Order: sequence, then structure tokens, then C-alpha cells
Amino acid sequence: MLDPKLAKHSRIVYEFDTPDLQNAYLYPAMARTFRTAGAQYAAMFSYDMLITAPYNLGWQTHYLNLVYTPQKALSAIIAAEVMRQVPLYKSYGRYPENTTFGPFRINYEDNLCEMVTGDKFLYANNTSSSPPNRATLNKIVGYGSSPVVNYEGKGIYFLDKIKDGVWRLEVYPDAVAVNDPFNMPSPGKLVTRSISRQWPMSVKLPDLGGSFSVLPLNIASSYQAEAQSGQFDIRPGVYILTKFADLDFRSLPASIGALGMNEFVVLEDQQSPPNLLLYHQESFEAGKPFVIEADVFSHQNPESVTLYYKKSDVHWFMSTPMQKVSGYTYQAQLAGDRLGEGWMDYCIVVKADGKTINFLRESIRRLTTGIITKARAGRRN
Repeated sequence: MLDPKLAKHSRIVYEFDTPDLQNAYLYPAMARTFRTAGAQYAAMFSYDMLITAPYNLGWQTHYLNLVYTPQKALSAIIAAEVMRQVPLYKSYGRYPENTTFGPFRINYEDNLCEMVTGDKFLYANNTSSSPPNRATLNKIVGYGSSPVVNYEGKGIYFLDKIKDGVWRLEVYPDAVAVNDPFNMPSPGKLVTRSISRQWPMSVKLPDLGGSFSVLPLNIASSYQAEAQSGQFDIRPGVYILTKFADLDFRSLPASIGALGMNEFVVLEDQQSPPNLLLYHQESFEAGKPFVIEADVFSHQNPESVTLYYKKSDVHWFMSTPMQKVSGYTYQAQLAGDRLGEGWMDYCIVVKADGKTINFLRESIRRLTTGIITKARAGRRN
């Protein structure tokens, strides 16, 4: 694209994507490179329709949807800002120096990209970054938590300032992967399920203060709450956050940009049994405490989550309850003297929705005083 023959011509990228990947950081890196090469326009390859997105029926190797791939969608939103703000031909050096450029930052280890300016705060995963001045913010788009918004759910959310003391909040359902979305698609094979649950949220904005009302805008949601110290419970929908007790909804604008003030469209949650995602760790050090952690996805908190474990040469399992840490995450910590060197077998048993499900773990290795050991395989039984 930097060939002198193209110097007097427009440069476009048609088209781009991150095939077979579901990360939250690559799109802004790609857009930065496009701008460095002089691209004035870049077109996304594919966007999945809402009705087919739970099954990824669009293109097998591509998968992008606001509701069902929220982190990837937020990455695309931030990439669009990169295209608008990074000057043509501007170079930011080579990796790892170029992971921060202008108001943008990308981080492979944290699966994160973000944009932090005086008026916008966008982040595609948990971040410790803070905007320079919260009082000047007028738009927040997030996934996970930040110093401004703390949220335990796994869906994308939008905060748009209407005026001092009045913000529009839009919260989408949790998106939970249940199958590899890049395998051969089928209308009967669910790859991502949505879960519409109520979660704690806290919003720390100076014009709202610690006490404000949370009032529903979309007809489908009748839920409302009063924030205390900036914290309240929220479920998917569109809301007004306001510190004014006498706010007249007729005074609100009809739209926020191209979006209707009351507009909110999602599918009904897909029916699916509880799912478990193990935070995989390949090895543990003998003689030291270690932690087993997993996400348990269901519409309600499970009745119990129990870890069963043993050395492979022992014929009985020991058990310990796994404690909820936050959101869907459960954790069990085992003392270093509970298991010696060698193979470790374990499974996680979930009681939920009137069922008991064993989730077996395969191919876990345990590192013990220089010895690499294997473990058992696992799929849901």
C-alpha cells in the first residue's frame, strides 16, 4: 500500500477480520496498521445477524455479533475509533512499544483493548485504567469492570450522557460459549448461549453521585432500583440513571445518535443445561497450596459446586465445596499436603436446575519437584 505508484490514489482495505479467533485485542492493532499504510477506509468482512448469531450460521470461519461476541464487538468499536483518530502514515514503532498508541492500548496477556480520552472510555475486558477526568465523560462502552463501572455480568453495556445527572444505560445479556463456533455450522448446534441474569453494578460518575434512581425505558423491563453508594442490581434492558426525582421522560431526546431512546432488541435466552468452563492450569507444584477455579454458567446460582480429587493410585476421592468468588466463578483451594507427587484426577460436580452433572477434566498436568506428570481427560457426563 506504500508503493509510490499508489501515492495519488485512495487506499481502502476490503475486507478484514480475525478468522477463527475470538479475542478482544486484534482489531485495533489491525486498524492502526491500516492507517500507517495510508488506508482511508477499511471494511469489516462479516457481521452475524442476531437471529442466527447463537449458531454462527453466517460464515464458519468468521463470527461477530454485538450480543453473542461482546468482547470482539467492542474490539471492532474501538478499531473504528482508531480509523478515525490515528493520522495517516503515522508509525508507532514495533512490538511491544506499539501496544500503546494515542489514546489506545492493546494487551495480549489480559485479552484487552481500550480507548481512554477526556470524553470517551471504551474497554473490552477488565481494566485498571482510569479516564483523565470523569466529569467530562459522555460515553462509556464496557465489558467487565473498570474504575468507573464495576459489573459481574458477561455482556456488553453502554452508558450515554444525556445531561448532567441523567445517563442512558443499556445492558445486554451474558454471552456464554458452549461449543467451538468455528466448527462446521448447523442450525441445531448452539455455539453461544445468552443468559439474562440480574447482577450487581456500580457506577461512579460525579454528576450522578452515590444516590440515584435506575428507571426502565424499554417496555420489556419493569425492573427499577435505587442506587446506594453508586451500587444497584441490574438485568438486561435500557434504563435511565438520574439523580432527579421529578425527571420528565418527555424531556428526553427521541434518540441517541441513530439509536432510538427506548430501542432494545435481543432474542429469548436459548435453552441449555448448565455449562462449565475450567480455568485450565497445566501444572501445580507439589507441597504448595493450589487453586482449582471454574465458571459455572446457569440461569440461577447452582445449589452446590463440589470438587472431587485424588491421586491416581488411590481408589477413593476426597471432596471439598467450591466457593463462589464473583459472577459465575467458583474456586477451591487445596492445601499442599493433600496430594503428593504424581497424577491427579479430579472432577467438578454441579447440582443445578434439579440435575447433577459431573464435569470431568482431562489432560491436566501436575508439575512436582521437577517431574512433569499427566492427568485424566474430561468431557461432560
